[in-house]
Amino acid sequence: MGLMMLALGPGSEFYVKADGKREEEALLALEVLVAQNFETNAT
Repeated sequence: MGLMMLALGPGSEFYVKADGKREEEALLALEVLVAQNFETNAT
């Protein structure tokens, strides 16, 4: 992972590029994480 922290304000836009064998899976996981405001259900 090349980025560990990103500070964005409300309404900010950002673009993500993934490259690799599981790029689609990684981008989907990131999309879900953003949609949930970075809240996870760690069990």
